[in-house]
Amino acid sequence: MKRTLGLLFVAALLLTGACGRFSSKKASTTTLLGDGTGVGSGLTVPTTAVPVTAGRSATTGVPAAPKCPYTDPTSEIVYSNRIRLAFTVSALCPKQADDIAFNLKVTNVSSTVVHYDKNQSQFFSLLAYPQGSGRIRWEDTNCQPNTGNGQTPAGDLAPGQTLSFDGTYPAAKSVGDRERCRRLEDGGYSANAVFLVCDDDAYTDGYCDIAKDNQFKAEPVLINLGS
Repeated sequence: MKRTLGLLFVAALLLTGACGRFSSKKASTTTLLGDGTGVGSGLTVPTTAVPVTAGRSATTGVPAAPKCPYTDPTSEIVYSNRIRLAFTVSALCPKQADDIAFNLKVTNVSSTVVHYDKNQSQFFSLLAYPQGSGRIRWEDTNCQPNTGNGQTPAGDLAPGQTLSFDGTYPAAKSVGDRERCRRLEDGGYSANAVFLVCDDDAYTDGYCDIAKDNQFKAEPVLINLGS
């Protein structure tokens, strides 16, 4: 009798295990290591972005290019409610192989005519910045002939009228050997522009005396030239 009861007890245990193994219990929402179809499924993915080393590209690891220290390519200045100079430079952090374009807009903001010197040849320059660095300078007449011969009558800038002048470093594209004027070194430069006005004794019989002209200078625009 005891043997029979023992056998019945063992059989009950086996039936209980089988029911648990084939039950329709809902799957756990917990992801298990190795669960799923992709390699590494179930591994916890960090929600915090992987830190990127400062100064390096996040995708290549190559040291990132330094940020340009300048942001404004245009300057403007008004002289005595008479002349407004708006000066624009095409690139603030150009490379050695890049051309740099300059534009100067001169507006007569007064109510009277302004006489200007049409014999002016040099408008734009690049000077080492800060001063005293010893780096070579550039002027737009370095690589093209001086066209000012003093024989052209003065120009009349009427009230409200605007004149526009353009230049290019190292020289105008029409200059065949322009690359010989690509002479600047890496570093800081101030881009400058000037406009010549002939007033009073600088203006005689419709002509300007360039030695006596007033120089109206644009506010410089700072750039940084790199390799």
